[in-house]
Amino acid sequence: MTDRQFVEAFETCTLPKEQFHHRDHLRLAWIYLKSHGSAAARVRIVESIRRYAAHLGVSEKYHETITIAWMRIVEQAADDLPSFEDVLAVMPELRDKDTLQTYYSPAVLQSEEARTRFVEPDLKPLPGYLLTSKRLGFRCWSLSDAPLANALWGDERVTALLGGPFPSEDVERRLHREIECMRAHNVQYWPIFLLETSDFTGCAGLRPYRIADKIYELGCHLRPQYWRRGLAEEASRALIPFAFGTLGAEALFAGHHPDNLASRRMLEKLGFRLTHEELCPPTGLMHPSYLLERQSYHLSI
Repeated sequence: MTDRQFVEAFETCTLPKEQFHHRDHLRLAWIYLKSHGSAAARVRIVESIRRYAAHLGVSEKYHETITIAWMRIVEQAADDLPSFEDVLAVMPELRDKDTLQTYYSPAVLQSEEARTRFVEPDLKPLPGYLLTSKRLGFRCWSLSDAPLANALWGDERVTALLGGPFPSEDVERRLHREIECMRAHNVQYWPIFLLETSDFTGCAGLRPYRIADKIYELGCHLRPQYWRRGLAEEASRALIPFAFGTLGAEALFAGHHPDNLASRRMLEKLGFRLTHEELCPPTGLMHPSYLLERQSYHLSI
């Protein structure tokens, strides 16, 4: 069965369950990564496996963390190797379903939380990036990233429209808040890096806005040397399908300083709709505020 036939059979739920095992899961991840890129592939595999499990009447067996963790491991080789067989030859550990146990303790991997949403490993970090776009890689903050946090939020040019400048103690508190946000809500303003050089460019991500309504806030802060290169828009275009697909968001909120006309233009280009003005405590100003709703987004793609 060709890759195209395999994907079509899986997505239409005509593939017999006897023909979908661990190796086939990895093959599906590899095909999606090659065809759609990291962000879209992650959304697509979650939707496809959920649908297939529901078709078989075993929706309760779907495991979000296992699905996404294997995709991130496969992604290491997806861009460099021409065939799935080459991937297995170079990474024989993929054949072993117990490989995830080197990253996750049984208590975490077998938890209900890990089954229903992606959870970062507790034993050692997964390889590669959490999310990628054409030029950028996203990963999680750690306490060892204090120099990066200072290079970003300690730069008064970056924070001029965010309520800054901020002293180092405030930057440290911000770093801790981002780490805690990831632990509590599985999102943060992730540090981002150029894939070509691994240079730290800033942060882009999501945070809870009205979590009961499944609304997240979208934001991006870039270091000055990376301004006017289209990176904020690129990062946002990777985050939007992640939010609506993987997180199941109903809407995204975004706001900007009244003087930040570049952010206004970008949000309008992304399809956000101006809805109101909202007080931003760090600046003490009313910020133009926008929403991008799930239905509007899906109608535009």
